[in-house]
Amino acid sequence: IILSSLAAFMSIDLNPCAPEGFAGIGAGIHYPVPIHLLGAFASHGHRAGDFPRAEKAAREMISLPLYPGIEASQQERVAVVLANARAAA
Repeated sequence: IILSSLAAFMSIDLNPCAPEGFAGIGAGIHYPVPIHLLGAFASHGHRAGDFPRAEKAAREMISLPLYPGIEASQQERVAVVLANARAAA
């Protein structure tokens, strides 16, 4: 998995609700909720705005299916999907 802030850079719309992932390549929102806003950490008393960089990352970071065993054709598919998303934006 590679993390990227492509969503902001490319101005693409990510739909984390799509079960197949972004355009069928298994990408998605990596941190849908910043850690400081998770219920498990509510006792710390943090609120939205306390960690703006973490909140920005939660909005923009995506996970892409890139790993040591990925085949060249699969890499090409990821690149094509992202290029098409950029062109459509």
